[in-house]
Amino acid sequence: MYQDLAQALQHAKPRSGDKEYYVRMAISYLMQDSVLDETGFGIYACDPNDLGFMDHPILIDLTDNTISHDGVDHKSIGSFIEYNLPSSVLSTVGAS
Repeated sequence: MYQDLAQALQHAKPRSGDKEYYVRMAISYLMQDSVLDETGFGIYACDPNDLGFMDHPILIDLTDNTISHDGVDHKSIGSFIEYNLPSSVLSTVGAS
């Protein structure tokens, strides 16, 4: 789950200055192989103080450029990507 998200965020990184497009690219990357499937991803825009209904919430804050999950706070989206992607994968994932 975290590696998939890290790959999606790495793919969208060239458009990080355009938040709406960045989000679209990341979501498209996550859904690329299952866009027509009945089940798949639970992607929500919600109140970060009300995440109790989610099984494994991952909070991505594009304003502060941080990611939090399971009690872990990454100081930046870049540090989340680096932590969750081996360098061999990191070099092959990008915008295409």
